[in-house]
Amino acid sequence: MTDPNAIPDPGPPPRHPRLLDLRFVIAAMFAIFGVLVTASGVFAEPDQIERAGGINISLWTGIALLLLSGGFALWVWRAPPDVPEGHIMDASDL
Repeated sequence: MTDPNAIPDPGPPPRHPRLLDLRFVIAAMFAIFGVLVTASGVFAEPDQIERAGGINISLWTGIALLLLSGGFALWVWRAPPDVPEGHIMDASDL
């Protein structure tokens, strides 16, 4: 027999609050820019690389942006945001 005054177990917290976390937004932004800059570095012309002192700056900057994006994503995954639980109304609230 179940207790009528028992508070139901809400289960694990939802994952959608992670999408609203600022760290997730920053990770997504760095990922988008990282892909664009890396692609421009991969398709860079040899004369552009020569003008930059022989270093493919776009490629290295894009890789750094992708690593930074991965760091933010790892941070969100390892330390998820603290989402307060809602209050479930029962007979004692009346």
